[in-house]
Amino acid sequence: MSQARRKESSGKRGISACAVCDGFFFKDEVVAIIGGGDSAMEETIYMSNIASKVYLIHRRNEFRARRDMLQRVKSLRNVEIITPANLVSAHGTEFLEYIKLKNAQTDEKFELRVSGLFFAIGHDPNTKFLESDVKVNEMGYVITNTRMHTSVKGLFACGDVQDFKYKQAVTAAASGCIAGIECSKYIKNVQSNIE
Repeated sequence: MSQARRKESSGKRGISACAVCDGFFFKDEVVAIIGGGDSAMEETIYMSNIASKVYLIHRRNEFRARRDMLQRVKSLRNVEIITPANLVSAHGTEFLEYIKLKNAQTDEKFELRVSGLFFAIGHDPNTKFLESDVKVNEMGYVITNTRMHTSVKGLFACGDVQDFKYKQAVTAAASGCIAGIECSKYIKNVQSNIE
């Protein structure tokens, strides 16, 4: 897709935190993914089917990602892994044209020409304040059933505090809709028991 169409379609300048949302704008282009966990591997695998080349950039030599996912990424022909490196800056006139990186061991700076940059550095749910009252999993996500009920009667959870797998706006909206309907039912039930 041309840069003009990319601007017209999304207003993006080449930097994103969601390959599933914005990846199609970079068909047959060169992109970079920043991260070292499962999210970064998923984004890299996804973009390897769209972009002509994918750089996976991580600040350490070791990855937190599952071993099987890392092996899959390493097997992809159009993926180049760059470690240990940190992003210094992103540059371009109207759209992203290149990024500057710094080797984390030698401090050597270098540039990569890319038209897309995706941050896949993971997301920690902001649920610490709930952990003493509501059941959460080992990653801190609120545990719900399919109707968004939590372990506390009358408390519902939706979106990124309970969705550790998909993390998409559409799934957050869907779970929000479910939680809203269930909350409404709960309130009506409580009101009918009071009357």
